[in-house]
Amino acid sequence: MMFTDRELACLELIAQGMSNERIVRKLELSAGTATRAISSLYRKLGAVDRASAVAIAFRRGLLA
Repeated sequence: MMFTDRELACLELIAQGMSNERIVRKLELSAGTATRAISSLYRKLGAVDRASAVAIAFRRGLLA
């Protein structure tokens, strides 16, 4: 599965415990853009929430 740079950037920040609001500020995105990227990330990973997204990403080697 291919992930966009934005999805991977969001994933890294989610893994650091950042909220959507902090991700928006850090990546200088609109709230809608961040929400879409995170939703797409969850769908591609088969995740239902932040914790499962991070766990799946670690198992797949997307996070170190």
